[in-house]
Amino acid sequence: MMKTPRISNYKIILFCILVIVVFAPLIYQMIWVRSSGTDYPTHIILSTNFTHMRIPTPHFLFQLLVILASRLRYVVPGVDYFVSGFLISLFLYLFLFLALCYCFSVLVFKAPQDRPLDICFVAFSLMIIAPINVFTLYQQNLYHGYIVPNAYHNPTMVLLKPIALLHFFLSLRLISQKKDHLLDILILALLTVFSALAKPNYLIVWLPVVVFFEGKR
Repeated sequence: MMKTPRISNYKIILFCILVIVVFAPLIYQMIWVRSSGTDYPTHIILSTNFTHMRIPTPHFLFQLLVILASRLRYVVPGVDYFVSGFLISLFLYLFLFLALCYCFSVLVFKAPQDRPLDICFVAFSLMIIAPINVFTLYQQNLYHGYIVPNAYHNPTMVLLKPIALLHFFLSLRLISQKKDHLLDILILALLTVFSALAKPNYLIVWLPVVVFFEGKR
């Protein structure tokens, strides 16, 4: 198996704090402030259906995580479903940042221990990159008509991104290896299940591609 490189811990921690500072207000806006253009309230409310043994959507992983996080109310009073959704979403952004750092340290940088700031900076930049929309700012349009690499309004997409990233990275590694490792296969199978339960959009594209490459191999 490919050896995992190390990156300076304190630089990772500093950038994790930056992720929290940037994305916590964004998630707050999406859950409690905005009345339109966000799917957070809908998905969080759907979590209540899950508690009554009614699966709200075919991809219910976000709702399940919200329910599990809501159990914190037995330890910390005031943690309802909306607070749980906030905490889960913030954790997912941190997870995405760490997943990006890991993938870049393995795939791009040959000596990641010597370039931790570069890795963290590129990873964080990819999380906030957006199209140039200054010409439609007066319309308050930051989304429609643009190719948007980061969708902040949908919690299931936020959940899918780190899972799909690691799934795609591991898929590339397995395809490029001459000999498959059992642990990699098991992790890929687990990520496939999580990806389907989070949001199936990625798997719909991935499955025919991997069948094609495996057929050629």
